[in-house]
Amino acid sequence: MSFNREKGLMARAKPAVMLGTAMLLALSGPAFAAGESGITTVERMAMASNLGDYVLIRANNTPVTLGCTTDTTWHFALDISTGWGKGAYAMLMEARATGRRVWLSGSGLCSGGVELVRSLTTYD
Repeated sequence: MSFNREKGLMARAKPAVMLGTAMLLALSGPAFAAGESGITTVERMAMASNLGDYVLIRANNTPVTLGCTTDTTWHFALDISTGWGKGAYAMLMEARATGRRVWLSGSGLCSGGVELVRSLTTYD
């Protein structure tokens, strides 16, 4: 079965529909971008009973990509209810205590205006 250009979807679409779709995709692109801290240190972290199993994290710099974060105090949130989250929390505690540099990557998903951490890298 071959694709017939005259009967294909794009051949039948009206130019206005195609333009509208292109604009929607262009404008919605940044909403899917995940946050990236860049190489930084951890300025502060917080836990509270009303946050559940989340640790809030603020980097010493403004993240190079903000992702979905809208909170002006916290840059990322780490879910510590999983084994991975507990391991990442231990890495963050060590980095905070020693001043070790880190790179936080967000998941593109936000909770309460703060992006959830997807990955963490530490540097010497």
